[in-house]
This record gives sequence, C-alpha cells and structure tokens, in this order.
Amino acid sequence: MTAPTHVDPQLLHWFERSNDERAAFILADSYVPYAWGTKILSASSEIIHGPRRERPRCMLVVGEPGFGKSTLMTKIVSSHRDSNPTPTKIVRINLPGVFDLTTFFTRLLLALHVPHSPKDKPGVLVESAFTSLLAQNVVGLVLDEFHNIFLGPKNALPLVMATIRDMTNTPRLSLICAGTQQAESCIVVDDQLDERFDRYTLRPWDESTSFRNFVATFEYRLPLRHRSDLSNQKHLPQLLRVSDGRMNRVVRLLRESAATAIKNGVERIDEALIKATADRLAEARPKPVMPPPSPVAGGAQ
Repeated sequence: MTAPTHVDPQLLHWFERSNDERAAFILADSYVPYAWGTKILSASSEIIHGPRRERPRCMLVVGEPGFGKSTLMTKIVSSHRDSNPTPTKIVRINLPGVFDLTTFFTRLLLALHVPHSPKDKPGVLVESAFTSLLAQNVVGLVLDEFHNIFLGPKNALPLVMATIRDMTNTPRLSLICAGTQQAESCIVVDDQLDERFDRYTLRPWDESTSFRNFVATFEYRLPLRHRSDLSNQKHLPQLLRVSDGRMNRVVRLLRESAATAIKNGVERIDEALIKATADRLAEARPKPVMPPPSPVAGGAQ
C-alpha cells in the first residue's frame, strides 16, 4: 500500500494505533508553525541567546484573547529548553488577575524554587528574587497575561513601572511578555520601557496566502487517511466566517473536526463537518449576560 502524501511522514506511525489514540493525539495541544509566529519565535531567540547588553532587549506580543499569545509563550519556553547550549535559563510565570507586587514576587520565587514565607515583607521578597535570578543565571522572564500587571490601584502604577525597569537593570533580565492592547498602552508612556520593548501584534486571520499556508500546514499534521484539501478556496472563507479569524477558534475547530472524522469513519474534513463542529462549539461558548430591561414609565409595577 502506498504511503499517503498528504500527511507528514513522521506521523505515519499513528495509522498503526487505535482510532482513540489517534484522535487523542490530534486533540492534544501543539504549536503549528505560521509565518508571523515564526518571526516572533526567531526574535525571542535572538533576545534570549544573543549577547547580554547593559540594557537588555525585551518583547511584548500584543493581541486580544484567543489570538494565540499563550501558545507562543509556551513554544518560546520549550524551544529554549530543547536547544539551549548554555547553562542559562528562562522562567515563565502567569500574572494573577488582581495584581500586586507581593503576589508577583511570591510567584516568581515559587518558579525559582526558592523558600520564602508568606509573611515576608515586599522588600525582602524583591531582594530574594533578584539575588536568586542572578545566582541561577536566569536571562529571561516570560510573563503571560502581562496586562494584569497594570490592573492594581492607580497610585501603585508608578511603583509597578519602576519595578519593571529595575528587573531589566539589576538582574539584567530580558522580559518576554504577552498581553492585550492595555499592556502596550502602559509601556509606551514610559520612555525607558518604550525603547526597550519590541512589539509584535497578533491580528485576526484574513483570506490571505499566510492563512492558506497555515491551514495547509495544519492539515499536513493531521493523521487522517484521506486528503481534506482544507486550503482551497471553498474551505478558507468558511473557516474564517465560523471562527471570526481567531487563532484559537480555528485551531480548535480543525482539531475537533479531525477527531470527529476519525470517530465516524469518514477520515476527512468537509464543509458539512466544519459547520456541524462550529455549531456545536458555538452552543458551548458562554453567551453574554444581558441586563434586564428597564421598567417602562407608567407601566404595570
């Protein structure tokens, strides 16, 4: 039997596994390359692996929820772990929804595996964190949900901004961050941070060569027995319409459609399956809560 040419040869062994195992593999999180993402990963590698500078370069990936920021942060960390030829390290933490410096440095010390007490004063936590970052040869700090760092009380914002500057000065850290437009808005008002942070914006997909190439790459990494030809002019508009061009929705739609195609024995993704999957996911998506209507003046009470 001739090996299928529409699937990455490294994935052909999945056809020897059970349907459930193959579907589980498809549904598992994994990074699928695309042009803008590759550029961001390359830039982050240059920042982390390049020569250390007096004023380290930093990066902010900007995008609304569902545009793939966290996936890129995960890939940055795994790429460094897999290819790092030196004993340097990077550390990733997620910022809490309600930000304060005590919580931030507590999470950082936990990520560094440094003992500390919840009763420690902020100054003690900061000093311990900076000392540990230097001792462990940490060169980069990956911060997801970076916009949360600016959600504290307005009178605390100057201290937060000063702390960010200090992290790039004293331990000479490169900050690799991901957040919404709010994060960028705060960065640009500080001259020092504005100079240090390169910004990369994630936007919705449109019907372009980049999107076509991404979908084709995605299909190449789906071990289905039959070709779906997802990058043709018939499927692309449908994928964009039902996903609103959001990266996470496109990815989930394709993964779940492929898993369903295995379970129902069709082994390919077509328009009907895309629509059925999109409808099912839309039903499960939280709906906005509408406020109750105001009573009409003079009406029944």
